[in-house]
Amino acid sequence: KTGEPSMAKLSDKRLRAIMNDLNALVFEQLYTELELDKLRSRYALRIAELTQERVAAIESLSQPEAKLGLNQEEGQAFRKLTRQLHDQAHELQQLAIADHTENIRPALDRMINTCNSCHQLFRGPRNAKTNNL
Repeated sequence: KTGEPSMAKLSDKRLRAIMNDLNALVFEQLYTELELDKLRSRYALRIAELTQERVAAIESLSQPEAKLGLNQEEGQAFRKLTRQLHDQAHELQQLAIADHTENIRPALDRMINTCNSCHQLFRGPRNAKTNNL
């Protein structure tokens, strides 16, 4: 009557604004999660590729035990860890390609444990020859 919007119209506008905000938050978060999954897959794929390149370089050494100053027992342990890391990198690569993002972190953790095991055995002051691995 005075040119002011009715209370029902104000309430309706306010409700629509709340619903729009809610929709934006819900769908923005979904988009962000999907995007994060894609980023995780790309990141995992790159880690797997770099790891496989590193393992291939190590495997291409002729007689790595002699070059790294390892005895026979150490050489066997080194080769076992190298093969294990290669297999784990392949697994990580397959998970990333298949977009199984929920399994990437556990696979990456297994790779990290393998790396740490190798570093504990073959890095440090007593193994100066292998410190550049």
